[in-house]
Parts: sequence; C-alpha cells; structure tokens
Amino acid sequence: DGDNDPMGRATGELLSPRYPLAYLEDVKQKQGNSFYALYQGVPRPPEGDYFKRGWFAVVGALPIGCVFVRYWDLAAGTSDRADQTAGVLLARDKQGYYYVVDVQCGRWAASERNATILQRAHLDRQQYGEVKVHIEQAPGLSKEPTDDLVRQLAGFSVYADKVSIDKESRAQPFQAQAQAGNVKMLDALWNGAYLDELCAF
Repeated sequence: DGDNDPMGRATGELLSPRYPLAYLEDVKQKQGNSFYALYQGVPRPPEGDYFKRGWFAVVGALPIGCVFVRYWDLAAGTSDRADQTAGVLLARDKQGYYYVVDVQCGRWAASERNATILQRAHLDRQQYGEVKVHIEQAPGLSKEPTDDLVRQLAGFSVYADKVSIDKESRAQPFQAQAQAGNVKMLDALWNGAYLDELCAF
C-alpha cells in the first residue's frame, strides 16, 4: 500500500524502471491473474472473483435481538504448511442482515484445538447468550474426532455438520448474501486478514 515500502516508493509507483507503466498495464490486462505472480511477486490477485472487499460494510456494534452461530472448520497440525482451524461467529438480526462478529483461527494440535473451541464456546455464551456451535465433519474422514469434540461441548447447542458437497458450493449462499450487501462485519483487528482470506477464495 506504499505506507511501509522499504525503498520509500509511493502507492502505484513502479517497482523497477525496466518496463514503462503502459506496457505493464497492457500485460496485466492480457495475463489476468498470473500477472500478480509474475510481476508483483504474489501468487494471487488482491481480490478474487468470488468475494469482493467492497461487499462488506464495517459496523461498530450489533443491533439488539440477534441470533448467533459459530461454525468451526477443523484442521490439525502446527506446521506453517498445515491448514488452519477456523471458527467464524455469525449473527443474524431481525431484518435478515448478517454480521461477521468474530473470527478465531490457528494451527493447533488436536488437544489444543479442542481446548480452544471449548474456551471460545464459554466466552461466546458469556458475551452473546445462546450461540449454536456447528463443527464440520469432512467427508471421508473418521467421525471419531468430531464425536469426541461434541462430547467435550456437552451443555452447549452443538451439531456435527456432515458435509457432502465441496466448499465452493457451500459458500454460494453466503456469497449471494454478501454480494447483495446483506453481510456486515464488526469492526475488529481480524477484519483485514479475514477479507484477505475471502478474496483469495
């Protein structure tokens, strides 16, 4: 964004005088997404085709009377290459608008991951009251880890979600609501990272 460039270059300034700007704009138009990997040093464009940053308004507070659900996409592993476990808390108000309230993610071993999910369930209840918890059970994997986590969450409204379709198909309803301007985000430090993930979807 130009604010932290070690060479002191401004936003939009060329990284090198090797190619003129007109040439680079032409290449970008012809190459599409591969331009970002070849000329910008990043493997993907700053915004994808599936989600757009401008669809998500940021709000300072939630309206009264929302209902809440937190959905966990489980992963296990602590290496930098491992997928992250992610838990997104959504709220829906009486008018049908959705709010991304909180995002928790990390690379945790299974025991630490489960402890984090349990702790978050307690914190969500303290802060928002009744929060339904859904846990993804990926197809083809043993259901034992999910069942064990459901047992650990005794006393909460918890459900195992036995998914049978791909992530893109499951994201379509959320994408439709976001595109229509019906999804807002609670102002928080995680907003930027969350939008980066969505736009790379």
